Order: sequence, then structure tokens, then C-alpha cells
Amino acid sequence: MKTIILIITLFSSGISIPLQADTIVVTADRIEASSADTASTIFAITEETIRDGMNSNAGIKVGLLPGVYVSNSSTSTLPATFFLRGTDSGQTLILLDGIIMNDPSSPGHGFDFSTLSLANIERIEVLSGSQSVLYGSSAIGGVINIITKKGSAPIPRVQITAGLGSFQKNMAAVQLSGATTDWKYSFGLENKSEEGFSAAADTLASPPDKDGSNLLTISSALTKSFSKKFKIDITGRYTSQENDIDERGGDGGDNSSRTLSRRDSYGKVQLAKQWEIIPAETALSFSISNHWKNDSDLPRFESTYQGSIEKLELQNNFLTSEKNSIIFGIERLTEKNNSPSVDLEKDNASTLSIFINDHYQGEKKFLSIGARSATSDNFGTHQTYRLAPGYCFTNYDIILRSSIASGIRTPTLTDLYDELYGNKNLRPEKSLSYDLGVEKKFKNFITLTSTFFHIDITDQIYYPPPSWRPINGSKAKISGWENRAVINFSPNFSWENQFTRFYTHDMQTGNQLYRRPSMTFNSQLLYEANSGLLGKLSYQLIGRRDDYDAETNHRKGLPSFSLVNLHLAKKYHRKTNLDIFLQLDNLLDYHYQEIDGYNSAGRSFMAGLRWGI
Repeated sequence: MKTIILIITLFSSGISIPLQADTIVVTADRIEASSADTASTIFAITEETIRDGMNSNAGIKVGLLPGVYVSNSSTSTLPATFFLRGTDSGQTLILLDGIIMNDPSSPGHGFDFSTLSLANIERIEVLSGSQSVLYGSSAIGGVINIITKKGSAPIPRVQITAGLGSFQKNMAAVQLSGATTDWKYSFGLENKSEEGFSAAADTLASPPDKDGSNLLTISSALTKSFSKKFKIDITGRYTSQENDIDERGGDGGDNSSRTLSRRDSYGKVQLAKQWEIIPAETALSFSISNHWKNDSDLPRFESTYQGSIEKLELQNNFLTSEKNSIIFGIERLTEKNNSPSVDLEKDNASTLSIFINDHYQGEKKFLSIGARSATSDNFGTHQTYRLAPGYCFTNYDIILRSSIASGIRTPTLTDLYDELYGNKNLRPEKSLSYDLGVEKKFKNFITLTSTFFHIDITDQIYYPPPSWRPINGSKAKISGWENRAVINFSPNFSWENQFTRFYTHDMQTGNQLYRRPSMTFNSQLLYEANSGLLGKLSYQLIGRRDDYDAETNHRKGLPSFSLVNLHLAKKYHRKTNLDIFLQLDNLLDYHYQEIDGYNSAGRSFMAGLRWGI
């Protein structure tokens, strides 16, 4: 995988600190800067990586990055939970072109990566470490920013993809993009389904049912430039998912009639104006996300949940000098929970925030410092800060990066006001995190990066059995070590290795946090011949982790497991723009459980083609 470590920017801002000619600019840190001149570290999945196979599951791609673990039991029918630097799903903010994707109707404010396909996505950026200053609540672990594809070619481009595989998998997708003098546009449509296998590892079921799934994704992006200084951006995305699910994992958990249906929609309108009098840009945006899901758990009961998040934001970017830039913004965020199956004492809450961030970029020194003040209906006013200095030893191709930041996550309306499972006495989670990293390049041959990180979380919210009612715990400590090594033997042959060691502790019980692996290791060899033949051999090792045993109501250790995957492709680009793929997963047919009591896929394949016009 050709991932890149880059440090990041605003949403295609017209204002930028001067960059070197070979600098690649991406979007996440709200101001343009070279990777050599900022202290934040980001791992980006490029469009080239997104298109390198038949796997359209974004969670699998993200799970191969340092510091990230995605646990989804290798089946599309289970929620894909993820842990960024050991924090849980609700402590990481997921953005689609700035639209919040986290589900406000779910406990913990989490996001299910099984609902996110790669349709019409240009790149995915993972920004690790607390980002509450720039992005607000739920960014204790970091931010995952998903960028919709933007049209650029003057001639419309059409791309058609189709494939089939094991467990009766099939997928079909079409992509359209283009641009004119004043317009840029893109549109994506994808549908994928599978008959699957039984999610629950139920030895009592005879025979076990097959839990299938279907995911439909529609995505579009449109930009209208009224002049070189003024434009409007419109983004929209809709997903519809149907999953067969079981009661629980383990014996007695199989259910042949239970289905979970989801409908998620996201939209954003943004006006951006560059000023002529001063070197500044103003962006005014409104975004909304709607979430609906129905659990047809019949004949016992049927549950429907729905919620939405609306955000109105005004952001100003000032280039005060060639070496310094300032971001100042104000936003109002409104969270609603209108679930008909849940009785809430209060079904909406708003937060008004003001934030400022200053970025200095010298020849060798660089520094970002920022603060945010937020006032919410439920918890009053609170502040967060971030300080991130760095230094570049240009003579040795070494970059030192560091940061210290505070963060916050406010409880959801469900956590607070659900009459059966809510707790009005919940306090917001607060965090203090710091990291220190180094990057060393040996010309264009080897790139080494290593980062130590530590996170202290106070008032961590737990959902203890058997009531599952949320409470504030005492404290959680998370630390770890991220490492990455990329060796480019030639322009066509590379070897990438990523290793992360995690240490997680619940200070109240002394136990490891649930489902966090002790370590992750990913290695892959990539070779592309001049003839268009491409081969990628990958190895993944997931360390031991603790899980909750629903049958005994006790903690249970899950053993480590390893997977070997092979991806082959043939590109025919001389006379036609045609790619043929063959993807072989779990070559050694290793039997394992990512989540206790749930099956994982054995040896499987996916084959298909992609044709561009």
C-alpha cells in the first residue's frame, strides 16, 4: 500500500503558506503546510490505494494504518468498531468533507465503518492525537477525514467496476466525474451484497443460518466557481444497508429472522470567498447528517432509532506573513435524537464554540498553538488547548514532531436521557495527551517513522453489564509506540512494514481495556511490472486482546491471529483502460475470532474488472 505521511490543511483553501515544489497537500489540519513544517502526523490513503483492488470496504483499508485497529469479525453483518491509538469509536470524530458522520442516536456516539464504502472517495486521512481544539467534542483519539472525489478532467470520465466472489459476494459500481470552466462534478453509485455465513459461532444451530448483507451507496459532489475568488461547494451522500444479524455470539445466539436496516444521509453547502484587500479567506458552511435504523427483533420487540446533527460554521483564515497563518472560527452544533423506540426526557442539545489556531513555519522550526471555548446546553462552558512544536534537521533529513493537547467528549442524549438506560449524572470525558515522534529519510530509498504517544482519560464512560447503564469510571491510561518503515527497492518494487504496540489500562479495575490488541503488525510487498502486471502479498498479525464473554458474564482473553492475503492485477492501458483483479484473502484458511463468539471468514476470493471510458 502506498500510504503517505503528510500534514495537512483546510478544505482546499485558496490561502497557503508557500510550499516546496514537491510538496503534496491534503486536507485535515485546516491550514496548508508542508509535511516537513508541521508537528502533526497524518496517514493518508490515496486514490491510487483505494483503486488497487476489489475491496470497497473503507474499514479494512483504514485498519492497515499504524495506530488503528478495526474489529468487524470479517463479516459485513456486524458493526465495524475501530480503535484509534487505543481510544474507542466514540472518541474519534469521523468527517466526510467536514460533515460529522458519528451517529447521535447510538450510545457512545460511535460510527459503524461497515456502512462506509469507497464509492466516490478520493482519499482518507487519519489524524492521530487529540484534535478537540479544531474539531470539538469526540476527537480525543483523533479525526478520520474522508474526502469526496472532485472532478478535474475537461472530458467526462466514466468508470465501471464489477466483481463476484466467495459467500456469493457481488458488487457493481459506476463513477462519473468531470469539469468545465466554472463547474466541477462527480457522482458515484455502488451496490454490494453477499449471502455470507452465520455471524454467531453457534454450535447448537443445526444448520446455522447464513447472515447476508446488502449496501447501497450514492454519492455526489458539485463545485460552482462564480469567479477566481468566490465559489460554492455542495456535497451529498446516502447509504442504505440491510443486515441479517444474530441475537449474540456463541451457543444459542443464532437467529434466522432478525434484520438490522439502516439509512444514513449526509449533506453540506459551503460558500468560500477570498478577499482582495487582505490575504484572507472566509468560508460559511451548513451541514447535516441524518441516521435511521430499525432492528426487527421479532417476535420480542421491534426498535427504531433516529438522530441528526446540524452544524453551522463560519471560518476565517488569515495569512499574516509568509511564515505565519491564523485560523479563527465560530460554530453552532445541534444534536437531535427523535427515536420513536426510546423515551427521552430531552431530545436535543446545542453547543456554541469559538476556536483559534496559530501556525508558524520557519526555515527549521514550526509551531502550532490553539484553543477552543465551547458552551453547551447540558454542561456549561469548557476549554481545550493544543501546543505542537517541531524541528527539522535539514542536513540529516530528520524531522522531530511533538504535541500536547487536552480533549473532551460530551455524553450523547441517549446516554443522558434514556428513561431506561440513561444517566443524567454523567460528566463529560476529559483527556490530556502527548506524543513525540521522529522521521528519518535515507534519500528516496528508506523512510522510517517512530512515534510514542500517551493519553490520560478522566471520567471515562463505561457500560457495565448486566444493566449496561452508562457510568463515569475513574481513569483510563493509554500509551503506545507507532512505527513505520518503507523501503523502495525500485520505482516498481517496495516493501512496507507497520508495527504498533498498545498498553491500555482501566485504572479502576487494573484490567486492559476491552478489544484493544496488545500489538498490530502489517507487512506488504508490492511489485508492478512494466507490462502492467501487479502483485501484492500482505501479512497481518493481531495480538492478544480481552473481550466480554456474554455466556459467562466474565472477561475473556482472545488469542492472537495472523492472516496472509494476495492481490493480483493486470492493467491493459495501451488500447483500452481496463484492469482485471483477483483478490485472495486468508490464504492459509486460518480460523479465528475477532470478536468473542462470532465467526470470521475463512479462505475466500474476489475477482472482477474495472473499465474506464
